[in-house]
Amino acid sequence: MQPTAALILTHEENGIVKLPHVGWLEESNPGLETHIIVGPDSPLGKWDNWKNGDRPLRDWWRRNRDVVDGKVIAVMEWDTLVSCPLPHLPDTLDLAGAIKFVSPVDARRQAGRMMRSRDWTPDKWCWWRELDRLGLPPGSRAVGLVSFGFYVMRRRVLDSVCAERWDDVYARSVQNELRFPTAASISGHPVGVIPLPFVHFDAVVVTTRRGVYHSVKTPYDGKFEDG
Repeated sequence: MQPTAALILTHEENGIVKLPHVGWLEESNPGLETHIIVGPDSPLGKWDNWKNGDRPLRDWWRRNRDVVDGKVIAVMEWDTLVSCPLPHLPDTLDLAGAIKFVSPVDARRQAGRMMRSRDWTPDKWCWWRELDRLGLPPGSRAVGLVSFGFYVMRRRVLDSVCAERWDDVYARSVQNELRFPTAASISGHPVGVIPLPFVHFDAVVVTTRRGVYHSVKTPYDGKFEDG
């Protein structure tokens, strides 16, 4: 099913809400229901805002879920450029992103590599070091889903992650690409991947091919293959 609603996570900079790509999104998806979520500034700085970017999403959904009509929703960060129809979510999944990891048994010992490192492997994903902050039941497996810049999900995923059972986890500082998909998975939602070749954990170069690009920090005024 194709998303019929989009939630864009952003912030203010010098009094201006950063939305460099919303025009491309709406042009490529006529009739799309779009909601803008402006997160607060953390006293700990931009790093904390980025790392805990799922907190404003969760807070907003708790207050505003009734104004969203869509059953399948695209959630994206402000620096995601969408120049194509939003990708479909397979019937077999409730939450999808570009790259998925499942925590290995010895993840805490192995963790410590950034994804750009040459010797990186999923069992060495640096954010496994925060597994203990999730407070998972014995035997539970955590899930990583990269990049938080673009997820597609059923609205029931947001309902589950907003449940009171996760309040303690959201009171702690935990990487969003670990916390959000793990909460969804443990709540019983199938988590997987869809083809998103231009969604990355780092900056990408926009080509003439239409698609979903993350991250693109500045406005794009170029052209795509179909003009």
